Amino acid sequence: MSFEQPKVEQPKKPEEEKAPEQEKQAEKSVGISEAKDFDELYRVLEATGGLQGSQKFYDAAELKETIEKIRGGYSRLNQITRAEGLRDKVSELALKEMEQIIKERKE
Repeated sequence: MSFEQPKVEQPKKPEEEKAPEQEKQAEKSVGISEAKDFDELYRVLEATGGLQGSQKFYDAAELKETIEKIRGGYSRLNQITRAEGLRDKVSELALKEMEQIIKERKE
């Protein structure tokens, strides 16, 4: 009579595992950096719930409101968090938006 050894799954090494919050942060970063316009950026922010800044958590609604103020010229770019590259993305999209407006006016 022979007995088979039960298969035991080897535990993952700590460096192989990603904490859920690290995965969520990676998704935010990728999503923000890939946004092609403000609508896409707002969808990413809403999907992730917001961003953790250096001093506080900014929920998606608050971020969107601040971005809208920046787009309308009622707030400065430095009012938005730099977390996950958001300030750079807002700057990039605002510049793209302004260039499009100028182009349309010239036509």
